[in-house]
Amino acid sequence: MAISKDEVQRIAKLAKFEFTDDEIDQFTDQFGHILGMFEELQTVDTTDVPVMSWAIDKSDVMRADEAQQGTDRDALFRNVKSSENGFIKVPAIIDTEGGNA
Repeated sequence: MAISKDEVQRIAKLAKFEFTDDEIDQFTDQFGHILGMFEELQTVDTTDVPVMSWAIDKSDVMRADEAQQGTDRDALFRNVKSSENGFIKVPAIIDTEGGNA
C-alpha cells in the first residue's frame, strides 16, 4: 500500500510536527515499507494457529480461591490475655483523653 506525501504531511500536522521536505520524503518511504510489511503479514495463513495472549506458556501461580475451615474460636482464645464481647482486648496505643502528645 502506497502512502502519499500529502498523507504524511496531514499526519504530521495532526501530531503538531513540522518537517522539512527531505524529512517528509524519508517518512513517506518508511511508512510505505511499514505498510508493505503489514500487507505481507495479511497473506500468512493462520487458520490452524491457536490464539495466544503470551508468547510463552503461562499459568496462574496463585492457589485456587477455595473456602477452608477456619480455626476454632475457642482454641484461638485459649492464649488470649483478655477479651471483651468476643474480641481480643489489647492496650490502647493512642491517647483518646486529649492529652499532650
